[in-house]
Amino acid sequence: MNRLFPALLALACAITTRAAIHTKAIEYKQGDTTLEGFLAYDDSPATDQSENARQLTTLRLNYAAMSAELEKLKSLDKDKLKNVLPTIAPDPQLNDYLAKLGESETRLASVKKSGQNDREIKQAAAIVEDLNQKVNDRAEGLLTSFQISVDATKAKIATLEKEIGGDGKTVSEQVPTNHPGVLIVHQWMGLTDYEKKRAEMLAQLGYVAFCADIYGKSVRPQTTQEAGALAGKYKSDRQLLRARANAGLNALRAQPLVDQKRIAAIGYCFGGTTVIELARSGAELNGVVSFHGGLDSPIPADGKNIKCKVLACHGADDPSEKPDDLAAFEDEMRSASVDWRLIQYGGAVHAFTQWNAGNDNSKGAAYNERADKRSWEDMKLFFAEIFK
Repeated sequence: MNRLFPALLALACAITTRAAIHTKAIEYKQGDTTLEGFLAYDDSPATDQSENARQLTTLRLNYAAMSAELEKLKSLDKDKLKNVLPTIAPDPQLNDYLAKLGESETRLASVKKSGQNDREIKQAAAIVEDLNQKVNDRAEGLLTSFQISVDATKAKIATLEKEIGGDGKTVSEQVPTNHPGVLIVHQWMGLTDYEKKRAEMLAQLGYVAFCADIYGKSVRPQTTQEAGALAGKYKSDRQLLRARANAGLNALRAQPLVDQKRIAAIGYCFGGTTVIELARSGAELNGVVSFHGGLDSPIPADGKNIKCKVLACHGADDPSEKPDDLAAFEDEMRSASVDWRLIQYGGAVHAFTQWNAGNDNSKGAAYNERADKRSWEDMKLFFAEIFK
């Protein structure tokens, strides 16, 4: 094993990352209400075919090396994997767990040797067992991240092959100058720096990203109580919610760099509910992605209006999601023959992508780094599929 794998991951990411990101606030209307969204985009000229061909060659080499390295990692048992990973992909969390595990194993051996009572030995053994589980879970998460990166590289290769020809030679067609558009709908606190950062992240991937404003210009709740009241207002009036979401979609479509045939919408918490309602309104979209949004089915018949693919990224331990509501959502998708998928992330509760949500799962809402990163990669793969 060597340090080739992380270096290749970094190179693959660099190839797909763009620069020259521009941002600006944009006012728009829904009826008599003034709304203020946020736009992020990259106006760099489209890559020429010869550059695409060079990128394709590099990606193919990277993919071959990354795949081989990944297979080596998969062939290792858990004990070998947890010891090898820190040498090829340094991870602070894994290193911390391994250090604590070593100390705990030393402590357990010492307790056994000193002949202390069974209670002391059991306590020390329980700590070792718990840390072993954390190490294995972290190692598994890193391995999954590697797999996602390999799959993303494969998807990028397929995209470039389609653009310039399967053999990697240039073809006469020009690369489109317009970019896929992504509408972002905020969580219950309204449009914040969080959504703006996500927009910039999407712009770096080559998308034109527009953050919608559901509440109205300058309407920003200051407390969770205010947020609950505002979110409740729109969730209890789905037609108004759909109208606000469609106004944001129209504002995105009005941007000159947007490819009108490649548009998606994503949303967080309240926004996740909103983008599904946008799809239920019959909006012309390629797909929608809900991150820990409310998955219910207030009007099951509306599922027949959905014209796009649906991805729901859900915390498997989210206490705010009632099992009956989740079942009703699934039934609606099936009954309407929607092309949908539901991905549940183990150990994740509500708000698992929210960086400022803390890490205490017992509160019902908490950030989960592993689920956040996995769901973002799942979104990217979903986009690769719907924007072919």
